[in-house]
Amino acid sequence: DLDGRYLLATALLDERRYDESIAELKSTLDGLAPDREERFGIRKQLAFAYQQAGKLEASIAEYESLFADYPNGSADMEMQRNYAIALHRAGKLDKVLPMYRSLLAATQDPEQRQALTEDY
Repeated sequence: DLDGRYLLATALLDERRYDESIAELKSTLDGLAPDREERFGIRKQLAFAYQQAGKLEASIAEYESLFADYPNGSADMEMQRNYAIALHRAGKLDKVLPMYRSLLAATQDPEQRQALTEDY
């Protein structure tokens, strides 16, 4: 079942078992119809799992595909932040600096601004 597989993938990610989490997320996506709204959250988690595994090019590609496939996803601050971190870690400073500026400009709440830099 979808919820169980997603929870398993999340638990594997939490345990830093990145390759297993990636495999589970990809398998879940393979069994899910293209029009299902759950695909966004699963793909977002997949991009993050790639990032945590150090597979930065795969992470960046998935984030960019998400932004293209889900234009409203650009309002997802967590996804933007994680995409920016992946870009930064990959040394793509030409892309990341304008993104950081944009994120900070769009975020006036001090707690949200602090969250943009946490864990990095």
